[in-house]
Amino acid sequence: GTIGGNFTLRDFNDAGNVLYSSNVPGTTSGQALFIRNASTGETQLVFSRGMSPWPGTQLETTQQALMNANGKVAFLANLTGQQGGLAWFLGAAGEAPVKIAADGDAAPGGGKFAFAGRINGPLINANGQVAFLADVREANATGLFWWAPGGDVQAVMTTNDDLPEGANTVLRAGPPISSDTETLVRAYQAGGSITYYAVSL
Repeated sequence: GTIGGNFTLRDFNDAGNVLYSSNVPGTTSGQALFIRNASTGETQLVFSRGMSPWPGTQLETTQQALMNANGKVAFLANLTGQQGGLAWFLGAAGEAPVKIAADGDAAPGGGKFAFAGRINGPLINANGQVAFLADVREANATGLFWWAPGGDVQAVMTTNDDLPEGANTVLRAGPPISSDTETLVRAYQAGGSITYYAVSL
């Protein structure tokens, strides 16, 4: 098919590669996420609507997506089929998406992930490690979580954690800065004060 409407620029990296989503007229998929390779001029598919990440479930549309310097893409997508809701994935051109976490998955420390209220952009470093925000049902908390390829999701900080000053955090925005070794977390505290914390990954 050809590129259609609903074109959205998602990201670009230092190599000049461009990440974007678009409808695809003339196909059954309808919506897809692409990388435009600057060195070859080739348009490469990351995922398209209807692709199955696991049996009985299909990817639907992109909600958030970010690409690192090596062309790895962290993206949040709607799910349909046996499992609905939202899920975070790590993908790349020509590779099957790898699930990071989905609605209803067990969160570190108890409770289950819920992403509908936290459709914020992720962070992804050169190593393909991904940080993302999520609500945690049962625990009545919001948290920042971190995942590395081949590993399990880990909690960086949640609203139930105590800060060094002794006040509980209230996360209202994603971490503004990240490197390959640490994330800078912005925490809103009681009384409206804002404090930044460096957390090693």
